[in-house]
Amino acid sequence: MFALYRSEEGHRKILAHYDALLKRFPVPFISHMIPTRYGDTHVMEWGDPNGPPMILLHGHATNSSMWQPYATSLPQYRAIAIDILGQPGKTDGYVPRTDSTEYMNWLDDVWDTLGLQQATFLGMSFGGYLAIRYAIRRPERVNALIALAPAGLSQVQIHRVLWSVLPAVIGEAGAIHAARNLGHGTSQPETEQMLTLSLSHYIGLPVLRPWLHSDQELRSLKMPVLLLNGDRDDFFDGPASVKRIRRLVPHSIAEVLPGETHLLNKNFDLLMQKISAFCSEMRRLAIL
Repeated sequence: MFALYRSEEGHRKILAHYDALLKRFPVPFISHMIPTRYGDTHVMEWGDPNGPPMILLHGHATNSSMWQPYATSLPQYRAIAIDILGQPGKTDGYVPRTDSTEYMNWLDDVWDTLGLQQATFLGMSFGGYLAIRYAIRRPERVNALIALAPAGLSQVQIHRVLWSVLPAVIGEAGAIHAARNLGHGTSQPETEQMLTLSLSHYIGLPVLRPWLHSDQELRSLKMPVLLLNGDRDDFFDGPASVKRIRRLVPHSIAEVLPGETHLLNKNFDLLMQKISAFCSEMRRLAIL
């Protein structure tokens, strides 16, 4: 078991901020815990309980509060946001190995308890990596896949990541600066605040090593796929990721959003237009 926080006080600060964000969540939701073989998992649900299910997997060093800006755009879905294992949320702190089947086993446990048959997956960054991984391993369960700046398609740009997050080592003031570096002027202050706390108190980054999906694995994706990347992403080469998906998954919709960073939130309206158009087409084709 890895330590995930620099101190218990820091852990409490993150959870307190998480709770404060949930009090401002723009739509009614239910929150519950699901037992898995790796501990209890926190799940939030909102939208139409009888609508097509959509699984939301957040990015690294954050939690399901990051979906706050997306919530009002998904009223026709049974939106199911899951706090990922080993991340600064309310799920238990076990950290699976990314080169094992543990994340897939964990998602299987959550899936079985939710009683799902099929679902659309929407994943951001590391959540996008897991969504793609699950679609590769459990294709019969994933009827459509939306990946936002996902890991696993191009190599991590180590020098740019270090340049962005290095100020966090000098304390909270540095963490504020690092969060602003990652957002490059984010239009979502809540996301920046959570990143600041995570960079100050959460130390999960060294144990996170997403592996690249192989060409063979990506070619196996037969469900509809939407990939959106920014051309100013400090973590991954967005244009290279898009080029790779276009080559290996020719039926996909893969786009580079100009001026966007890793968080894809400088022009959030455009982002949601892309996602909504994709989902509308899936509904027209009776895929969702």
